[in-house]
Amino acid sequence: MAGAAQRKQSNQPSPAHRVAGCYNLVRAGSVCSSWHGAYTTIRDDLGLWKQRQPQAPCLLYTAESASGESTTVLYSVTEKKAYTLRQPIRSWYFIGSAYGWLIAADERSELHLVNPVTGDQIALPSITTIKQVTPIYDDNGALSEYSSWPAGNSERGPPSTFGLSELREYFFDKAFLSSDPSTGSYIVVLIHNTWGKLSFARARDDSWTPLPPHDCFTDCVFKDDLMYALTRLGAIHAFDFCGPAVKQSVVLEKMKDYIYEIMQIVLAPSGDLLQLWWKCECVRKGEEVSHAKQPHPFYNYTPDKERDEDEDEDEAEDEDDEYSEPERDDSEPYTRYSTLAKAYRVNLAAKEPVEISSLGENVLFVGQNQSFCLFAQEHPQLKANHIHITDMDQYIILQKDMERDIAILDL
Repeated sequence: MAGAAQRKQSNQPSPAHRVAGCYNLVRAGSVCSSWHGAYTTIRDDLGLWKQRQPQAPCLLYTAESASGESTTVLYSVTEKKAYTLRQPIRSWYFIGSAYGWLIAADERSELHLVNPVTGDQIALPSITTIKQVTPIYDDNGALSEYSSWPAGNSERGPPSTFGLSELREYFFDKAFLSSDPSTGSYIVVLIHNTWGKLSFARARDDSWTPLPPHDCFTDCVFKDDLMYALTRLGAIHAFDFCGPAVKQSVVLEKMKDYIYEIMQIVLAPSGDLLQLWWKCECVRKGEEVSHAKQPHPFYNYTPDKERDEDEDEDEAEDEDDEYSEPERDDSEPYTRYSTLAKAYRVNLAAKEPVEISSLGENVLFVGQNQSFCLFAQEHPQLKANHIHITDMDQYIILQKDMERDIAILDL
């Protein structure tokens, strides 16, 4: 491989490069520094990452090596193997992923798009341009803190003060990408405090723009030229970014009057929108899970004290002064199970949901990130009618030392 970096440059990849998958390149680039240099040269000179061929999904996480070095690990779901990447982002907080890119908050709570394989980074507008965040400067004019509102508090009360790295733990919920950032044209949408509001930024924007004054959003998905945003009550709002001003409409009215389940919206390969309602149950180790469709847990952890969400929006807003952020409780060993309570296929033309009991030939990947759906026949290593789950807890950042709720649900 030492000679790979000296290979004659070409504008077109060879047939071998066309069939080489992401994992083979990661293998070569992870062996040592000289191999990583060769891998980088081939990748950049031949434009391999511009050839967007469908890839099976991967699980990305951070870890500490035996030598104490911070590492980023890419786990192949199909190969059941882990590959070490050379990206120093272990201290960053991931709030979304799509098209092979991560949306991550750094140690100052500023947001970036990061490609964990290529190492490419794109800085997003400063969070101080978000309406709910105010910078605080010290006597020397250096940024020292942020002023904002934690989850569960409305903007009617006084804001709280957060350290530079602390704000990301309480302010961000999820982030979503409209398209591949390597094309130079994309939109990033944030769900953030207070009360699940939306803000967005286009490529090369200098600031975040708030979307129309609604809240309690919990998930988003892009379809065609529209973004569909799901509320915690099951309503779906459509946002059209094509014109100079964003147009908003309600395509599905709320489906309930209370907040209890964790809710997600996913785009199926057929073009349908799927709405998923999740029940998260914490039981002591050794006890049985009450839900019939029990997933296969890979990890266990001790849950935080969670906010009781069995209240409607008005009640929640009235009681926000009594709410505080969850605190860690390590006194009891618990196992957390995410179980599917209900699933719907949303007929946008008829503006009505149809409850379903099967995903057919589809396989879902859901979590506290940008969920997606694949057609199992295009990925023979994956099983149809299955859902791959990663931890869906909004306060996952407060559980850094706890094992994650990762499971596969067979419908």
